[in-house]
This record gives sequence, C-alpha cells and structure tokens, in this order.
Amino acid sequence: MQKNKNKPDNTSKIEIIRHKRRMKRLKRGLISMVVLVGIMVFVLTDLGGYAAVMLTDAAESLQLTVSKGDGFPLTNTVENVIQVDDISGSIAVLGDREFSTISPTGAILNTVQHGYANPKITTSDKRVCIYNLGGTELRVESRKKNIGIKTFDNPILLAEYSDNGHLAVITESTTHKAALTVFASGFDDIYSFKIEEDYPIDFAFSSDSKMMALSAITPDNGLLKSTIYLLKRTSNEVVSTISRQGSIPLCTRFLDNKNLLVAYDNIAVVYDAETGAEKFAYNYPDELISVSEQEGKNTVFLFGDNKQITRNTFVVLDNSLQEILKYNINNPAEKAFLTDEYIYVFSAQNVLCYDILLQKATNIKLDEYTLDMIITKQEILVSHNEISVLQGEEEKET
Repeated sequence: MQKNKNKPDNTSKIEIIRHKRRMKRLKRGLISMVVLVGIMVFVLTDLGGYAAVMLTDAAESLQLTVSKGDGFPLTNTVENVIQVDDISGSIAVLGDREFSTISPTGAILNTVQHGYANPKITTSDKRVCIYNLGGTELRVESRKKNIGIKTFDNPILLAEYSDNGHLAVITESTTHKAALTVFASGFDDIYSFKIEEDYPIDFAFSSDSKMMALSAITPDNGLLKSTIYLLKRTSNEVVSTISRQGSIPLCTRFLDNKNLLVAYDNIAVVYDAETGAEKFAYNYPDELISVSEQEGKNTVFLFGDNKQITRNTFVVLDNSLQEILKYNINNPAEKAFLTDEYIYVFSAQNVLCYDILLQKATNIKLDEYTLDMIITKQEILVSHNEISVLQGEEEKET
C-alpha cells in the first residue's frame, strides 16, 4: 500500500525528542561526575581547598563547552594593555587598571579591577596570578572568578606558575637577599628556599613540576655574574648551581624534565637539569631580540636590530641547538612564535607567517597599531580597540 504523502511523518520528531532527552541525561551525568570527583578528592586526601579548586576547574570547563560567545573580533575593554597570555585556549588580558579573561569563542568570562601600581600576570592551564611587582599583594583568578588573595610581609619580585598549578613567589627578605616560596592550590606552602646574595630575575618549572630553575645575577669585579640554581621540590638542598661570568640570563626554560635551556644575552646553552653540566651551546649571529616561549622540540630565536631591519633574522634550533631553519626577515620584528606548521614573526605593523615545509611567507599587514600577538588554539591579535583572530592573505614569496 502506498503511503499517504499528506500524512505527517512523526519519526523525525520522535528522534529529535529522544536526542534532547539523551543530551539532558548526558549533562546531568557530567555534572554528577564532577561533583563525585570533588567529593572523592575531599574524602581521600582530606584537602578541602584542593577539592574545591578541582571542582571549580571542572565546572568551569563544563560551562565553557556548553556556552558560546559571539566570536571575534571583540571590542577590547581593557585600557593600556600591559601583558597578554594564554589559559587553556582562553585569553588573559592585563591592563594598568583591570584584567579580563576571554573565552576561545569570544565571550568575556571575567573582569577584575586589580588596583595594582605595577601589575604583572603569570598563568597555568586554568589559573591566573595577578601580582603587584614591588608590592606585597597578589590575587589568583580562575577563568571566571576570584580564587583568593594573599598578602606578603615583603615586596614581591617575581611570580611564576607551573603547568599543574603550583605557584612560585619570590619576595625580598629581611634576613637574605630574597626568599622563594612554592604554593600548592589553596596557598599551602610546599617548598621554600633562601637566596643569599644574588638578585633573582627569572624562574622556571619542569613539566612535571618536580625540578625548578632560578636565575639570578650579582656584581662581580665590575661585571655581572649569573647563577642558575637547580632545585628539586622534594629536597631541601640545592641540586647544583651553574655560574657564568659576563652573561645575563634572559630566558630560562625546561625543554623537558631532564634538559634546561638558558638564553643569555650573548649565548644559548642547554644544561643537564640535575647535574648542571653544559650539553650544547649556540653562539648568536647578531643581537638577540626575543626567544619563543612555546613548549616543543624546537625553539625560534629572533636576531638583529629594528633600527636596521635588513639585519633581522630568525633561526629555528632543535633541542641540541642545531640550526633547522634560518631566514632573513628584512622587516620589523618584536616576537616570534612557533607551531608545528608555521613560524610567526610579529611586529606592531604586520605579521610574517612562514610555512615551514614550503619555505614561503605570507606578509599580513595589520589595520591598526597592534599591541601584542598570542598563540592559543588560534592566532590572536590585541590592539587598543579590539581583540581579533589573525586573518591570512594570499601567499607570496619573500
């Protein structure tokens, strides 16, 4: 018998209703699982603060998956931008008066009036620490709300987050030159170290957060001497020290749990992260402009002088500090970013995008003066007026 074409087909309607019910059950199940995990951590570890942090992170991640923003470009509401960073694909934007977090889909998640005279930020995968450089207070924010505020007896010199949420804070000290304290979630003190004579300028965690590297400088016979302290979170003793005369450590970063890269002002060196033994070195071909901060098997260095842009060059080095790629830029250059497929060279006027395999470049001119660029899951540009995603143009040879 032939079907009546005028009779409504209820099969698709029933499937839609069933799908909606399945989605509701799934969301209820996810929320129940998040609550259960929080309760288990609280009971098994007896760490109420840590359980609350885990529960907050899980709940926020769930909210971000089911809520969407209006996309980019987005009006930049932060005035006088000082610093931009990444929080698990979300964007942290710090200004001289306020701080905002923005989701990967362009939703403003949180805005904070910090009131700090000299604000700085450091981020982990789901946390932002806003600290007052030279002041005594810091605050920790999740992507959507305040987690806590802590005050110190002495001025803060530096703060650094690890990937797993440990927060290192270096302050001045009345008995020593400076003091390092590492906090777990909830501001529980889990490690401390006294710096006797040196002035700390940089700090890094290994990817598993067990090893730490503290870079410091001190005057020595009319020159500056740098010292790298290799520390282990489970030990009260210094694992080893690295000293170098006449060099200033500008970037200290673990390549992995066993190798430490230190980019000095005049040379780059890879050290054994426990013994401090020098393994590889790279002599700079010109003045160092910047070093990429992305974790990975390779690092991109910028060399040259923006007053003489014909000198500007980028070099990609592997973890043995061997050259993989080298390009003459002939353009202004402020920062370099490295992904699996591309190298981005950023300045306030344009972005050069290099295809690593094809060895071609796209010169993308920016419409307005751009303050900063950050690589999250997308390539994000921050200007005075807006926050936008980098849009490419037709490729052309450089």
